[in-house]
Amino acid sequence: MNVIQLVKSVLDEQYALIPGSSEKEKDNQIRERLAYLSRQYENLAGGDVEIDYSDPITRFAYIYRYVTAHADFVCQLLSSTGLGNKLFHSDDDEEAKTVSVTCVGGGPGSDLVGVLKFIERQRMEPVLRFMLLDREKLWSDAWYGVDAKLDNPLKTSVYFLQLDVTDEKSWAGLQRYKDSDLFTFIYFISELYGVRGEAAKFFANLFADAKSGARFLFIDNNDFRFYGGFDGLCGKAKLERVAGDEARMTTDTVEEKTDLGKYYEKFRDPKLQAKVAYRYLKKK
Repeated sequence: MNVIQLVKSVLDEQYALIPGSSEKEKDNQIRERLAYLSRQYENLAGGDVEIDYSDPITRFAYIYRYVTAHADFVCQLLSSTGLGNKLFHSDDDEEAKTVSVTCVGGGPGSDLVGVLKFIERQRMEPVLRFMLLDREKLWSDAWYGVDAKLDNPLKTSVYFLQLDVTDEKSWAGLQRYKDSDLFTFIYFISELYGVRGEAAKFFANLFADAKSGARFLFIDNNDFRFYGGFDGLCGKAKLERVAGDEARMTTDTVEEKTDLGKYYEKFRDPKLQAKVAYRYLKKK
């Protein structure tokens, strides 16, 4: 199973959770939710957007429309910036390299799928340990048992930690997730724009406690209100910017459209391209 087939298998499971007496009723709800998400994301900079991901229709719509593209952006940047080779390549032919990845706001799985896609394309075989941090605990069902679904020799474990970055009580005292080699922030900072003040303490704590040599990968909308705020947080923490730019990215979609199967026939194109800002940083 390749990683896009993995997304399809997750969609199958999420589709089964959607209420409705018929397939037509389910599909109409999904179409409505796809349109709703598009409207909400267009208004993120307004600061008063809060999306309820506890609803299975919303989770399905997000995975279908956005995860394939966002994961592809992660894969592309791991390659083009050199970050992926630096992190996952082992110089020891006898022993696989163990890499820990903490995905902040990573419930939807874009970070996870993007790393797996990169590893598969590069034919690497590291031992991967993912920690998905998210406020919505029901995302954990989507990616539970992902290691068992992969038909390659990768040793992959996925853990889910529920926390709210805007609520210090939910993350104070937690340490294990901060002992990671890579931290990802994939289309998460923009969703925090309206509560950026409340979230700032979490990021300051994370950057302060991350180990020396830890890497950070940020991808989001190309809007200064989003990436400028993240740059400010990283600047205060004195993280070293290794690479970063604002650019248009396009997904490699030929295989994806085929592997999404009946869902592509029903709901047509998932997200294909975007104007993004990205940052690859390192803690000295």
